[in-house]
Amino acid sequence: LLASYPFSKFLRLDGTLVARHTRDHRLRSGAERDLDLVSHYLSLVHDNSRWSPYGPASGSRWAAIAGYTRDLTSGEGSYGTAQFDARRYQKVAPQVVSATRVNGQASFGPDAPRFYLGGYRALRGFDRRTLSGTRTVLVQQEFRAPLLRGLVVAIPAPWELPTLNVAAWADVAWAWDRDDGSFYVPAAGDAVDGGGYVGGGGWQERHLGSAGFGVFLGGGYFPALRWDFAWRTSDFRTFTEKPRTRFWIGF
Repeated sequence: LLASYPFSKFLRLDGTLVARHTRDHRLRSGAERDLDLVSHYLSLVHDNSRWSPYGPASGSRWAAIAGYTRDLTSGEGSYGTAQFDARRYQKVAPQVVSATRVNGQASFGPDAPRFYLGGYRALRGFDRRTLSGTRTVLVQQEFRAPLLRGLVVAIPAPWELPTLNVAAWADVAWAWDRDDGSFYVPAAGDAVDGGGYVGGGGWQERHLGSAGFGVFLGGGYFPALRWDFAWRTSDFRTFTEKPRTRFWIGF
């Protein structure tokens, strides 16, 4: 069930109720159970961003989400979550757009799930699920600008190519989990040693970061074809000598 109440053109409150039955659900303890689960979520969503043909150019978007899942069978599978994602866009020069993103996630309860960071949208330069924990924070900063515009192919007929854009960016991420040594599995052949580590108080903390640049065609209302070059770090001071590259298509 889904209900939505708009406070204004830019702000709304969403409520969600989901009931489901799971078979062989694996709990954090490692045991497998058949469970009946009911989830409730409340979301406060704001969006007044303004878009250009190359993507968001001004304004902000954010969402605050809180939820609780109750295990009606035994209580072992109950957990709660809190998530926040905020993005801010502004022009810092006539042709340059600054895009900032802050994301935080936390879970609690007997069966608190892990959140995962990594991949081209969350910690670029690293594989998916490189970092995981019941608490995560991700900060991303990017500057975008057009590089080449108005190129025309004359044969067999005049056709103007899409604008070629360039972006410079940096990502930093932290993940926390209970100090059981099991929540981080580095990718095979990863040269960044599994990330920086801080332990204490019954918790593990790991952090990773990357910085680089990308070139892309399209964006905005159309899919973007993008090639990123990422230099990775585990201590925020030294970076890998060679960049890791990734080509992707998306919005």
